[in-house]
Formats: sequence, structure tokens, C-alpha cells
Amino acid sequence: MSSRFARPAYEIKSPRLIVRTATNSDAEDFYDLMTNPENFPFEEPEKNLTIERLRTRIDKFTEFTAEGKNAFMVVVLQDTNQLIGYGGYNTFESIDPAEFLTETTLSPGKKYMTDFGIIIDHRYRRKGYGLELISALVEYARVELDCELFRAETGNDNESWRAFMRAVGLTDFEGRHKASYDANQVVWVWKFDSGHWDEAKEKMQANGKWLL
Repeated sequence: MSSRFARPAYEIKSPRLIVRTATNSDAEDFYDLMTNPENFPFEEPEKNLTIERLRTRIDKFTEFTAEGKNAFMVVVLQDTNQLIGYGGYNTFESIDPAEFLTETTLSPGKKYMTDFGIIIDHRYRRKGYGLELISALVEYARVELDCELFRAETGNDNESWRAFMRAVGLTDFEGRHKASYDANQVVWVWKFDSGHWDEAKEKMQANGKWLL
């Protein structure tokens, strides 16, 4: 399965953003993003992170991307190349929609699922970049990677993410479950399929909120 998702590097373009596999030249800006407490209002930034450790991690990201395990990327502005965020696909899996969702628009049989997440630098929030980024990630996963199932998770206190997902139009798919990354945590989760996304997309288009 991994060969379907394996790439030497990812690059996803939207009207204002480029979402791409990180390189070593991103290390300093990436470090600033990941160590600034204002970018993590609901949790502490990672402790003991250094630029050298981040360079090693970037190399790992490239390795995992080449193997098709996941795709962790940085987000830069098209017009200035300024790094303003981080995000991507945390996993790629093959799942039957009936096992993944209570209600699905998809036919029976295994489909590809990805889990996405993002961070936007606090200085660039409330400018629509988050919505543009999520839309670009989901659309790329559908068109280029044949993913039809999607998941996003966040911690208990992240009310701003919950509000953001309401703005996207995914409130009906909000729930609670054990975190995919830590079975000891119960977190907020959004699980939906490509048909559900189309409905949310149509509403955003009708309301003038679609940014792609």
C-alpha cells in the first residue's frame, strides 16, 4: 500500500500557499515555529528541541515520505516564501468505511484513509490560511492519493480548533475517542468521508468561504 503514497517529496499549491516537504534550509524558521509558546496555547511547546535535532527530524520526514508512511510538510507563503506553518498527513491506512464511520456515503469495501493536522504561526492566524490549508490537504488527498476517508484530532482544551471545524462545516462529524497517538488520552475527533466533504465544500462555496 505504501507505494501509492511514496514520493521523493510532496508539493501542494493553493492560491496563497505552498505546502511542501521540509528541507534543511527550513530548519531555523521551523524551529522558531515549534518553540514559540504563542503557537501552542493549549499545550507546551516541545521541550529540549534544538535546531540540530530538528534537522535530524527533517531527514526522517523525508525518509518516511519516500517510504509512503506519512507526509509531514511545512507551509510557506507563495509570494514571500515565508514559513508560516506546519501540517500534513499523519498516516495512510486502508479501512472499510462501515468500520470507520457510523454513517457513510461510500460503497462497502476498503478505502484509503488519512489523518491530517496543521499548525499556523500565531502571527498569521485569522487570515483564512488555516481554511485554505485544510482545503488544499483534503482536496489533494482525494484527487492525487485516492483517499476517501479522513480524520482529525485535537486535545480537550482546544476550543479554537473546534470552532474552526464548525466553520468548515464538519460539526456533525465531531466525536470523542481514544487518541490515535496515545491510547491513554480521550480527545476530540472528526471522522468523515469524501461525500461528507463535498457537502461541506458546497456550503462553503455557496457562502463565499471556499478559498481554492
